[in-house]
Amino acid sequence: MGLHVQRKLGKNENFHRLENAQFTCETIMKAIADLAQGVWLWVFLVTRDLVHAVNRDEGVEMLWKIVNLFPADLEAYFERMLRAVKPQYLEEMSQIFLIMVDQLRPHPLYVFSLLERERDNPTYAINAPIRPLLDEDDELEHEYPKWKSLIHNRCSDLLVVNDEQ
Repeated sequence: MGLHVQRKLGKNENFHRLENAQFTCETIMKAIADLAQGVWLWVFLVTRDLVHAVNRDEGVEMLWKIVNLFPADLEAYFERMLRAVKPQYLEEMSQIFLIMVDQLRPHPLYVFSLLERERDNPTYAINAPIRPLLDEDDELEHEYPKWKSLIHNRCSDLLVVNDEQ
């Protein structure tokens, strides 16, 4: 867990600009280790929030607030994330989760374009021409940033899109 924090923060130039005699990567890593109580997901989530804050030029005081105010109970954290999803996205978020819940492997992003097409036209799946996906390959790759953004808007951090295609 400490190695993960070191990798994420230790190599971050913005973080190194904040280091001084009272604040180092080691001091915040120790605090994270103490508060995590061995829960890897907690370490991953709080570190991600710290990197996000550092990359947006937050100061040392804010980093400590993030660490100290991060919910110790992951259930409370996920509840907070669910409440952060805007009401207009809840139905689509639910549909996306229903698609993902039984999957052993991640879906490619184009699956979500099919959901969008079905939402626009409820008979899309029935009327769509049968053709190789390769015909749409260029269009699909061009649309990836859009779908990644839409999924994040609808699901907050409850569903993360892997950047590797």
